[in-house]
This record gives sequence, C-alpha cells and structure tokens, in this order.
Amino acid sequence: MQKIHLETGKKLPLAILFESATIRSLAAAVDNLKEDLPYKSLVTIKAGGHKTPLFLTHGAGLNVLMFYPLAKYFDKDQPLYGLQARGLDGKEIEVDTIEGLAELYNREILNEVPGEEYALMGYSLGGILAFEMAKQLKAKGKKIKLLGMIDTFIDNEDYHLPTMSRYTTKLLRQPKKLNFIIRSFLKNPKETIHYQAYISKQKIKSLFEKVVPEDKSELSLEDQINLHYENAYLKYKLVPYDDIICLFRVSKRVYYICLLYTSPSPRDPSLD
Repeated sequence: MQKIHLETGKKLPLAILFESATIRSLAAAVDNLKEDLPYKSLVTIKAGGHKTPLFLTHGAGLNVLMFYPLAKYFDKDQPLYGLQARGLDGKEIEVDTIEGLAELYNREILNEVPGEEYALMGYSLGGILAFEMAKQLKAKGKKIKLLGMIDTFIDNEDYHLPTMSRYTTKLLRQPKKLNFIIRSFLKNPKETIHYQAYISKQKIKSLFEKVVPEDKSELSLEDQINLHYENAYLKYKLVPYDDIICLFRVSKRVYYICLLYTSPSPRDPSLD
C-alpha cells in the first residue's frame, strides 16, 4: 500500500484488500479513487445478513487484515465488521485511555450500524477494548449478545502496585516461569525455541527504546501506535462486568502466563 502511494500519490486504506483481493480489482480501485478516503476505524468485512452484527477488534497487529482467515468461516447471514487502530493514517491519536478509545470506536459503530443488539470480539489487547466497549454500549441501553475475547490475558495488575511490590512479584514468578519453559521445550522444542528467540528480541528492542530520546518520531509509525495503546492499557483499571464473557484460548501454548484461578460464583458471571 505504501508503494502504491509512492507511485501514484493515492493513499488507499489497507482494509480495501478485503474487497479488492486481486491485482485486477486493486488496480481498478486505484483508478477509481478520486481523492484520499477519510480514515475510519470501522471496516466492513462482510455486509448483509439478518444476524446480530459482529465487530472484531484489533490487537497489537493494529489492522483488521488479521481477521481475513477467520472471516471465511462465518455463514452468509452474519454481518461482520472490523475495528482497526487509530493513528494508522499518520495523524495524532485523539485520546490516550482505553475508555476514550472505546468511546471513539462505539461512536463509529452507532453512526454506521445503528441497532439495539451487538456482538463484540477482540483479539489479545482487542479483548480489553471490546470489554470496555461492551460496558459503554450497555450503559447506553444496548444489548450485548456476545462479548468474546481471543487469547486475551489481563497482565497489567502489577503496574498498579508500589514499585517494590511490583519487582517482588516479578521475582517470585521466575521459578514457575523457568519450570514452564523447560516443560514446554520438552513437549514442543521447535515452537518453544522460536518463541523464546522472538520474545528475547522484543525485550532487547524495548530496552533500546527506553534509552532513545523522548522524541517518538524516531520510532516507526507502528511502534508509536503500539506504544500509545500499551500506555493506555497499563493505566486501565478493570471493574466487574455484569454479564458473561466468552474466552477463546489456543490449544497449544508456548508462552508463560501466571494464572490466578478463582471459583466462579453464580452472581459473578464475569469469571466464566
């Protein structure tokens, strides 16, 4: 898409690849574009159908193309939409909180897909965004038929602890983490090595970025946006949700997470 912009001067939204998935149709889209389309977070993946519209919220990948393989598994009567990150058009993101981002996404949903019932799903960080979006929609009197989270893990609790408690918690976690990595390696050596190599590179990159001057322009656009969303996430404080949450998890996991198991109460369906 960047090369198309450099060659033609026309800026197509990345999400147009849902509609123009071939060279011929993409070329036609370039020819037919008279002016740059206004940037929107809401992307129509599959319009039409009588079922409750389903909105898929992005994770750290930022755009909605990650949902392309998933979209083909829904039937023809399922309206399907995606939500991509703010800032991908190069403009400054208007808000810096999860609540503010959720409000911006909901505003587009209510303006373009008006109704009384919605279904929301989010991948990874998108699960947190979908969580807050559902809360706000319910506060407006809308019905949430489904709130789903795909591999979403809440791990920002340490951020709200005092500094000493935060480091103590991380230190006590290391023996369990090492034990998990060893067992994971014995079961899935190739995947474990690949993931540990990837996460090590990410940690080194993160350390480097911390010593880079505060001028964020030295970071790539994607890194700037991810940093913005990460900071919003770290500040976010969860409160109980008065309905059911459906969690979808991978069957094979090579990354360590510290799980806190709590016996769900009939009066607290948010733990389901």
